[in-house]
Amino acid sequence: MNTRCEKHTLDVGQGHKLYIEDCGPKSAFPTLFLHGGPGAGFSEKDKTFFDLNSQRVIFFDQRGSGKSTPKASTENNTTQDLISDILSILDFFSIEQCIVFGGSWGSTLSLCFAIAHPEKVHSLILRGIFLGTSDENNHYFRDGANRIFPDVFEKFLQKVPREHQEYPIQYYEKMLHNKDIEKAEEFAKAFAAFEIGMASLHFDPDQVASEVSSEPCLAFAKIECHYLLRHCFLEEGHIMNNLSQIQDKNISIIHGRYDAICAAKVAYKLHKALPNSKLYLTKAGHHSRDEENFKALRSAVQETYQKLRVKNL
Repeated sequence: MNTRCEKHTLDVGQGHKLYIEDCGPKSAFPTLFLHGGPGAGFSEKDKTFFDLNSQRVIFFDQRGSGKSTPKASTENNTTQDLISDILSILDFFSIEQCIVFGGSWGSTLSLCFAIAHPEKVHSLILRGIFLGTSDENNHYFRDGANRIFPDVFEKFLQKVPREHQEYPIQYYEKMLHNKDIEKAEEFAKAFAAFEIGMASLHFDPDQVASEVSSEPCLAFAKIECHYLLRHCFLEEGHIMNNLSQIQDKNISIIHGRYDAICAAKVAYKLHKALPNSKLYLTKAGHHSRDEENFKALRSAVQETYQKLRVKNL
């Protein structure tokens, strides 16, 4: 069966145009897929979490990411801008309510959108929980992830002068904006190798090198640094302090117990604060393609749609 997949470009103002794919039967209840990074864009592999013969999923590249333009732009690119874009996308497709699926940074954006517009969200499927706090940033870039992947972290620091190694992301952002594009891309690839290298339990340096060399990394690295250095444009504790907005939502939380990038304790804390949530703590790392994460995500999607069918009987 040929799966319907329509491609669109949506002008959301402020100089940004978003690339969107609307896949699956139009009559099906929609899911909105929010990719990670920030800045990663979505990929064909992201479609494998769903049965697009029976489930409708809207995929889009967030501002500056993937096929959206202007590429790698950090101008007018904040969490609040992305929340506004999601509203524009739902309006474009005349969607009143949807399931929201997001992993890593996508979990942050999913929660922020649901808190801001709970009436638009039927359910949440979240993976690799990141709440945008300073503690999580410190875990990632200073003292946490380095305890599990000291070799990857050491390589990340090799490009950073000693006086900047206390908080290396600041130096990386400076170099990513270098007018010498080759130099900027060199730092972008080093940044991407750092994240990819810690994402999976099955660390393979050759595979990391292959992934990093296969495509430009500048958009991903620039936009991620832009957000993380500015606390994702959120007040400290914003998500945990506003969970009352989504207490009644069905929420699936999938998190690798051995996730080096996003600590499992954050997912557990979120789960304990949400009485209607279901937590899958998997024998996996951060990557959505780690086998146990992938299985749990597929199960969560099926369970969410099953609940939807039962409710509508």
